Amino acid sequence: MNKDEALRYIDAYVDDELGVKDTLEVQAWIGRDAECRAEFERIVALKRALKERMGREEEAHVPDLLRRRVLKVLRRERWRQNHSFRSSLAAAAGIVLLLVGWTAYNRTMVMPSRLVADTIMIYRVEIQNPLDFRSGDIQKVASWLNERFQQEVKPIEFQKGELLGVRLCPFAGKKGAFVRYRVNGRNMALFIGESKSIPYSLPMVPSFRMAGQDVFAAENEGFQLAFWKRGMWFYALVVEDAIGREDLKNIFSQSSFF
Repeated sequence: MNKDEALRYIDAYVDDELGVKDTLEVQAWIGRDAECRAEFERIVALKRALKERMGREEEAHVPDLLRRRVLKVLRRERWRQNHSFRSSLAAAAGIVLLLVGWTAYNRTMVMPSRLVADTIMIYRVEIQNPLDFRSGDIQKVASWLNERFQQEVKPIEFQKGELLGVRLCPFAGKKGAFVRYRVNGRNMALFIGESKSIPYSLPMVPSFRMAGQDVFAAENEGFQLAFWKRGMWFYALVVEDAIGREDLKNIFSQSSFF
């Protein structure tokens, strides 16, 4: 195993997905090479941060307004609890209706906050890393990806953008790819992973449709994001400094993917 291979296998090593032989070779490279050791420490730190954020998001996904309403019902109920059994039942029913109503709304319209936060975090890490294959030729990039995944993979080509290249990287904890672009002077990247391995559920109602494709959009921390599924693949597009959903739709209108 050479150094480039060791660097590529470190993520799988951290997840304990390698055989004995590859594990020992990666361990040896981490022990004797500073760059491999730094990559190992980076991946461990990233996975730890993701795990901590997932725990926080699990508690924070209910909107503040709903949280305040539930607390108000509970405070009122504490005052009434010794006066009427019927009022206790009514308060409990009210809380259930609030939570069920929000859950139904969340499933149909709201992007999973964990998916958005995790995608931004991974983007910030991967944008700093060198590309595995540099090319502005979409066909060469697609062929390179096809060889690595042993499946047909279709990255996006933008009419007014520059394709910089591609890098293999984990997405949602599984094998994935990171295709990097410059479009209208802005950094942009496309994550690609297998749909069946993505641990996120998209809302039932798309944000918009483009050429018959359901697209789910989100905005956070100055990024515009779009997610969609096509065949066996899950896609996540991250755009820096976009100015709203119409800007995002305009970027899609310049693509030849759809």
